[in-house]
Amino acid sequence: MNFTFTPVTQENIDIFSKLHVAPSQLDMVETVRACYEEAQEYALWNPFAIACNGEYVGFTMYGEFTDPYGVWFDRFFIHEQHQGKGYAKAVVPIILQQMQREYHCKEIHLSVYPNNQPAISLYESVGFVFTGELDTKGEHVMVLSLSCFPASPKKFLIL
Repeated sequence: MNFTFTPVTQENIDIFSKLHVAPSQLDMVETVRACYEEAQEYALWNPFAIACNGEYVGFTMYGEFTDPYGVWFDRFFIHEQHQGKGYAKAVVPIILQQMQREYHCKEIHLSVYPNNQPAISLYESVGFVFTGELDTKGEHVMVLSLSCFPASPKKFLIL
């Protein structure tokens, strides 16, 4: 799988707003448009559309807080039509490695609703563990220690 990442901008937001999760997942992750608007308000966020072999298959947004958590893998989803094809398991390590390179961090945090078992399983499979904390929305916080994260030659190719 060859993944590329395109920054979400004013010029392409209408195109990328078509990426979405299944109806049963709508309460688990914000829309691309909501993420873009949040990124316009807070410059720390970096929203990207994810393509595999030239076809857009998902979305991610990450950034770095000064306090309390530092680097945050804030949003991630695979478009409804592409779920179950192995994209998430293949692309998450690439995103995490890019975050490590970009921020020179030792940890990456995220939060997840406790009923989102597919996401929890995915995050645990790459080494995230629960911290016992809740974020401001009541989601459970997980952390990845990058000293345990395997290196990979794959690059985060931004188009």
